[in-house]
Amino acid sequence: MKTFSTIILFLVTTLLFAQTYPDEKALDANWEQWQDKVPVSGNVRVGLMLDQEEKDFDPSSFYVLIPETETANLCVELSSKDGRYSANINYDISELQSGIQEFVLPTKYKSELEDYSANEVVILSTLSQDCEGEVEAYLVSGWLETVESKSVSVYVNSMVPTSVIVEKKDNDFLEFKCSTVEFPKVAYSKKCTIPIEDYNSASKLIIKERIGRGNRTNFMKHKMIVKPIKL
Repeated sequence: MKTFSTIILFLVTTLLFAQTYPDEKALDANWEQWQDKVPVSGNVRVGLMLDQEEKDFDPSSFYVLIPETETANLCVELSSKDGRYSANINYDISELQSGIQEFVLPTKYKSELEDYSANEVVILSTLSQDCEGEVEAYLVSGWLETVESKSVSVYVNSMVPTSVIVEKKDNDFLEFKCSTVEFPKVAYSKKCTIPIEDYNSASKLIIKERIGRGNRTNFMKHKMIVKPIKL
């Protein structure tokens, strides 16, 4: 009886912490790229990650905080700070429970990526019906299994003064200035750090870029619906 109980516990643990592999149908020949001639343009939203200690960087898998959702597709973009590495990869999460989940990254550039630190290759994870249409929500990712963190950071591609607004569920809001990262800064140029307690009460993040000066100042705003989960 004791042996049977041990087997059941092992199976349950395996199901809860099993690795999730990408949707093979979405892995075309160009799902990841390594470029010596680096492009200089890109999306404003580049990453949303837990701030974790920079331990050994293992690019063969990463972690995402999965909320309760009926959406089956997890859509993931990866970008190195210098712009040389980029990837787009999809996962079926229809059978996953909410919580921190591990996702396998079948990269052929593992040796190149190991030369980077954990915060120099950022992850942007979203929920979407087909990974090509409208984003339903942005999720927090990380390279380490631990979820212990005092803050979450949004990585932004912007050359103008930028801040991130945290819109809370009670309609209150807070605003945090973004800091400029050190060179090289091709894929993203700013890091916007949010205390974990403020992120956990958020319903929406808004990236606010200041355009112009004086009486000609305008603001560009980019919405990010989020679904925080507390672990």
